[in-house]
Amino acid sequence: FGAKDWFVSCKFFKGKFISFAWLIPYRKTVGLAAFVYLTCHVIAFYVFILGADMARLTNAFTERPYIIVGIPALIIMSSMAITSNQFSQRLLKANWGRLHNLVYMALIFIWGHLLLQVRSSYWDILFYGVVFLALFALKWFFKRKE
Repeated sequence: FGAKDWFVSCKFFKGKFISFAWLIPYRKTVGLAAFVYLTCHVIAFYVFILGADMARLTNAFTERPYIIVGIPALIIMSSMAITSNQFSQRLLKANWGRLHNLVYMALIFIWGHLLLQVRSSYWDILFYGVVFLALFALKWFFKRKE
């Protein structure tokens, strides 16, 4: 039961869009879990692929363009993780919301990072891009109606 099957089965139920409002309290937890995954991903790449060699890391930027596309996502996700506490919300006020809206830009960079690594079939990556665009369009449409 893959991501495609889950999305299709949850998307519509008797012609009505299913509400995922129950997930809202878990946004912070999911975001921090994504950051922990990202951190482990970067550390594993540095240690296991590059052998913890800083010279190979600098060469990897020119040899592997997907790293250059992934770095902005790393910066955005890091800033979001650092500011995901109530103290930062009070300190940044309205700018906190603007900063956390960068998650959509991070998703674009992550999608590009995946797209540049594909070696066989682009269908899965294109599917994820279409799902992202559809969900973003729905969010924009319902926000515009308010």
